[in-house]
Amino acid sequence: MTHPFDGINEKLKRSSENIRYIESEVTRFFEESDYPVFPQDDKKLILEAIEYHRQREIPPRFSVLIGEVVHHLRSCLDHIAWHFSTLEYRRDHFRRIEFPVLEAPPGDKDTLKRYEGKIKGITISEARRAIEALQPYNAPDPVDSPLLILHNMDIWDKHRELVLCFGTGAIAYPPHDSPAGRR
Repeated sequence: MTHPFDGINEKLKRSSENIRYIESEVTRFFEESDYPVFPQDDKKLILEAIEYHRQREIPPRFSVLIGEVVHHLRSCLDHIAWHFSTLEYRRDHFRRIEFPVLEAPPGDKDTLKRYEGKIKGITISEARRAIEALQPYNAPDPVDSPLLILHNMDIWDKHRELVLCFGTGAIAYPPHDSPAGRR
């Protein structure tokens, strides 16, 4: 017999598989570079390595693979909202059911109406309280909430393209010593 969360579990397993695959591709990307490991004690070589990696193009494939992980994770949240919705609400409002993610509390009538519309079919009070408690606006810094980051990345991936970048190490040095600071 299947469990209602079997699909969610499979999405989570697939996400883990994709993450391992991405890690192997990123590792290969760095291993095949001129600087697979940053030099330790030679400031000039460190700055050369930073500049080298700053100029490298990140394969677009990385964005696609990460977008798949993000979508699977975000859709798990929507599946949870679907699971806790009543059969009647699913039948009549299937396009509205979604796990809401808000950076700020719904302060105006329209935002509150959209929020409520997404969870209206959820009649189990514990589920509604859990969704409310998980909202990024309840976090100490909503912008850093993993839920909001995931939600925004999913939107960016669906409507635009995830743009990946990596740190250049410029923070480790005073700006006047970093390649960026000399421009």
